[in-house]
Amino acid sequence: VWDGFVEAYDAQAYLDFLGGTGSEPPTQWTGNFPLPGVRNIATSTAKNAATDFLWGNLSTAQQDDIDPLATVGPFVVDYIRGDQSKERRFTGGQFRDRRTTILGDIVNSSPTYSKATDYAYHLQPNASFNPSSPHGYSLYRNYITAKNLPAHTPIVMFGANDGMFHVLNASGSSGQEIFAYVPRAVYPTLRPLSSPTYSHRYTVDGPVIEGDVWNGTAWKTIAIGTTGAGSPGVFAIDITDPAALNATKVLWDIVPGDDATTAQYLGKAIGAGVIGSVRLDADSSAATTPNGRWAYIVGNGYESSSDRAALLVLDAFNGNVIRAIPVPMSAGPNNGLGAVTPVYDGNRNIINVYAGDKRGNLWKFDLTSSNPANWKIANEQPAGVSRALFEAGTSRPILQAPRVTLHPRGGLYVTFGTGKYFEVNDPSDNSDQGIYAVRDNGQRDPVASAAVPQIRIEEYASSGQVFKRLDATDLAAYRANATAQGFYIRLRPEASAGTKERIIAPLILDAGVLVATSFSPEASSDRCIPGGTSFLYRIDLAGAFTRGSFGTEGAVTIGRGVNPGTVGSLTPVYTPLDPGTSMVDSISSTDLNTMMSAPKYRMSGTQPVQTGLLGTCLHVGLNVSGGVARIPTNCVGLLPLRAWRPFR
Repeated sequence: VWDGFVEAYDAQAYLDFLGGTGSEPPTQWTGNFPLPGVRNIATSTAKNAATDFLWGNLSTAQQDDIDPLATVGPFVVDYIRGDQSKERRFTGGQFRDRRTTILGDIVNSSPTYSKATDYAYHLQPNASFNPSSPHGYSLYRNYITAKNLPAHTPIVMFGANDGMFHVLNASGSSGQEIFAYVPRAVYPTLRPLSSPTYSHRYTVDGPVIEGDVWNGTAWKTIAIGTTGAGSPGVFAIDITDPAALNATKVLWDIVPGDDATTAQYLGKAIGAGVIGSVRLDADSSAATTPNGRWAYIVGNGYESSSDRAALLVLDAFNGNVIRAIPVPMSAGPNNGLGAVTPVYDGNRNIINVYAGDKRGNLWKFDLTSSNPANWKIANEQPAGVSRALFEAGTSRPILQAPRVTLHPRGGLYVTFGTGKYFEVNDPSDNSDQGIYAVRDNGQRDPVASAAVPQIRIEEYASSGQVFKRLDATDLAAYRANATAQGFYIRLRPEASAGTKERIIAPLILDAGVLVATSFSPEASSDRCIPGGTSFLYRIDLAGAFTRGSFGTEGAVTIGRGVNPGTVGSLTPVYTPLDPGTSMVDSISSTDLNTMMSAPKYRMSGTQPVQTGLLGTCLHVGLNVSGGVARIPTNCVGLLPLRAWRPFR
């Protein structure tokens, strides 16, 4: 049975329950659907040609993909829309039964909540608009105010393996679907969804992100999703007014056949992209200040026709390719680029992008020029020859987005984990994987592997739990190594055989601490059979391994076992046990808005928040058995906040 569900809970009540101070709260709502005939479902017949999802509106090619027979095709469309009347359990039925729900399973497309996210574009004039015009500070501030009004419907968005991107009303006790979209890429896989002999396949399985953009006359909010492990595709929808969603709000939908660039490079984009402004001359006048363009930047994914990794920069409004930057052929075949992390300039333009590829290369892309033809891979050796910033090794794929923070000696720490879990042979792969922190000081030469020494780890038991700690000799050697450009921690302890442990969940930077969640699958070759274990790692970058995270285990203990495991990130949630003395403090929405408009220090009661002091955190996430994993840790005090803005 391949079905899914989405449930909503009161956040504070659920956190109280996770922290052991309350009972499990009831659901506020469970995702539900209107009758099939009145569902608001759109699709596209071409890149910029959206329409309602009805048999008569489809192109001939789309009808042929489903079933060209008029006695079958229209009924398959009805089935996809949720009509259950022709399922096998009913007389004369021929389609697969869906006894529990019409919602398909949700694997890699985590639900995204959208209501009033503030991207702080009023803090600095973005390159996409003229700071002297009236739509600078005041218009964006007004736009955020409007998004916060009760009349603005909160929504939850996600993809499911039923061939659709879904938008649910997240207000009150609703949870009802208000819009759905069938991407162009999924049409060859729609007919099998109705087959009684259906075996699982991915359709709309990729990440969904949202962002605010200026279209020249008004601020808008757009959502962009990918089909993930399904057939290659990327689509964008204007969600500015959720209550008015329909086919006219679909901005674009691209597949590999749309142009020569996407045909060559667009693959299965499993990693998340980013929406932002890039430097770009909008006209040919040399006297005009580069005024930028809003773009969606994404790794090209896997199994493209070229089999190469590439960074794709797409126009956020129409999906046109602004530039594709492929990595050199020397990086190897059977490649693809994963999730991306941007770096911004003072005007909120994206000027650099970090991403890893399937063959273990960490790349830095240079987007500093206002001419896209000059965008390139940053590291060159010799001049003009593109190289990866760092090479972890071909057996150590980098799929999740690197995380970037300041390095204590200047430049940036670029951190990443290695491993994958989406191909047929991945469950049985026992290649050694690791967590890396590599320094980027703006140099053109790549960072050599010898400059990133390994710090070994050992596994031990304490108080009924399994932990991992750093090898004291290796740690001392690293601290004494003035030329080291980072470090590497192999997930497999020295005394262990192959563990199949890998990093497949997004990394998190938490007040100078790198948080990573690993996963070790069970022996089954079926990726869909639950089972496996995890480790929660907390690596103290800012304090150079001087601050412990796991109770009294000591500063060199960096990991704790989690069983059953989790394939997602264990997210830290601050839950002070003693609000009177804890250095962890909440921020009211009023203070938050004030901080964004006029930077200031944030005080905790009558005491300033200080670095180095410990609060209590709870790392939470869903485990492979369907329950909730909750791991208590220490968490460092926050640095005094001089300025604030949302940062990915």
